[in-house]
Parts: sequence; C-alpha cells; structure tokens
Amino acid sequence: MLKIFDFQNLTQLEFIIQKDLTASSNINTDVLGISGGVIETIINERQMAGEYSLKVNKSDKLSPGIYFVCLMIYGQLVVKGVTLQ
Repeated sequence: MLKIFDFQNLTQLEFIIQKDLTASSNINTDVLGISGGVIETIINERQMAGEYSLKVNKSDKLSPGIYFVCLMIYGQLVVKGVTLQ
C-alpha cells in the first residue's frame, strides 16, 4: 500500500516526488508531455519497502512547460501535473 505520495513544485525549475512504500513493488515513473508522449523515464525498477524522495530538475529533455508525472505502483496509476518555467 502507498502511504505517502507527494509532488512539490519547489522553484518552478524542479519538483520532488516523495513516496513511502509499505511493501516492495515494481515502480515505474515517467514524465509525459502535454500531448501524452513519454519524454523521460525517471524510475523503472523494483524498490524495497521504505521512504523515497527524488528531485527532478529541468534538463535538456524538460524545457519550460506543463508536464504530467505518472507513477505506476502496486498496479495503480497516479498522475500529477507539474509546471516548469
């Protein structure tokens, strides 16, 4: 079960993904563009139970704009919109 899932859009240049896994799970986290295409895969691995925090910075792949961060965990899809300036 996913206890905590939070996105913090700190400076408009980066965002943080936080999660607390109560059991190990295959995790897939993608950043999608406004058209729905995958721009960058951030995580695609099995993670053990525990707390995780990942900072995502604006990069060559992530120019200013609106994005959707999609997290597939425990067979559930969680989607959150973020804006980078």
